[in-house]
Amino acid sequence: MPWLEDLKFPRGYQMGTHKIKKLIENTKDCDYIIAPIVDNRMFQIINSFIDGEITDEQCKHCLAATNLGMQYIFKTQRALSQIKPLERCYISVNEKEYYKNIRLEESRLGDNKVKLARKQYRGKGKYIDEILV
Repeated sequence: MPWLEDLKFPRGYQMGTHKIKKLIENTKDCDYIIAPIVDNRMFQIINSFIDGEITDEQCKHCLAATNLGMQYIFKTQRALSQIKPLERCYISVNEKEYYKNIRLEESRLGDNKVKLARKQYRGKGKYIDEILV
C-alpha cells in the first residue's frame, strides 16, 4: 500500500516503521494496487492515532466513517496496457458545481460521523504505544 510510505512514525516506533517497510516491499513487484483514497481527513485521523490521541478501535471506526472509497494505482506498463475505457462523459460547469456541492455536504456529514465514532469508541482498543511495544 504505497500511501503508507507517507506515514511518519515517531522515533520510538522503529517496529512500526519496519512493518510499513515490509508492506511496501511486499507490493514492489505488483502491477497494480488497490488502496483507500488518501485525503486530508484520512491523514488527520491517522495522525491522531500516531500521536496517541485515539486508539486503534477509534481510528478504524473514524476511517470507516469517512467513506473514502478506493483508488487504483497502476504501477507498470503491463497494468496500463490492460486498461480499456468503457465510456467517456463530459459534464457542464453547472453539473460540476452540483457534484462539488454534494461532495462538500458528504464531507461535512463524514466529519460529524468521525466525531461520533471518536466519542462512541472512547476507551476501547489500544493506543499506538501499546501496540508497537
